[in-house]
Amino acid sequence: MSELNPVQKYASEAINKNISLKAGAGTGKTKVLTTRFINILKSHRLTKGRELEEVLAITFTNKATAEMKLRIKKELMESSDEELREIAKYFSKVKIFTIHGFCSELIRRYSPIVNVSADFEIADANFASYLFERSVDESMKGFLNDDRLYDYLRDTGENNIFSIKDQIVKLYYDIRNKSLSVDEIRKCNDEFNDKLGHRDFTKLLRLLDEYVLLKPG
Repeated sequence: MSELNPVQKYASEAINKNISLKAGAGTGKTKVLTTRFINILKSHRLTKGRELEEVLAITFTNKATAEMKLRIKKELMESSDEELREIAKYFSKVKIFTIHGFCSELIRRYSPIVNVSADFEIADANFASYLFERSVDESMKGFLNDDRLYDYLRDTGENNIFSIKDQIVKLYYDIRNKSLSVDEIRKCNDEFNDKLGHRDFTKLLRLLDEYVLLKPG
């Protein structure tokens, strides 16, 4: 492994401190994290690979997770430290995850506590979108006898209850991408009810669209 510069060296060796490391692509962040991870392993010195269960690394992408695992395993296997080479034999126990992978691991481990089956599967993006749109369809069926819906259809010129589904789906993704909380949406809805009246759905959608655009990204 190439030598670390003074800042990288400090970040990798100050294992008893919280470090916030900010740098652009290709500047050696993964190298620093890899070295820091190994330095933490060195400080533990447990037995039969238990060190790997005591250190947690969380990344954002599967690619970054795979890269960290590859680099750390390589460093351990090629280390001049016999104890580190011994740790490499138990590398399957390493705790390096994406954020989603870590949460999944916790749910599986404590599934009885959170009342979720331990053999649950995570839906991919396409299937999740399908389930969401289906849920919107089912929810809209509950408004078939609601006069407010027909007021909205009349105001907008729409002629089918399900023709507005695309608007609702788009609005949901806009809100989610802006990381708006349920409380923020509830506040927006309360402001709408107080100021504009609850029967004009066109104004409500316009108000929510404006709120999404004004919310800092």
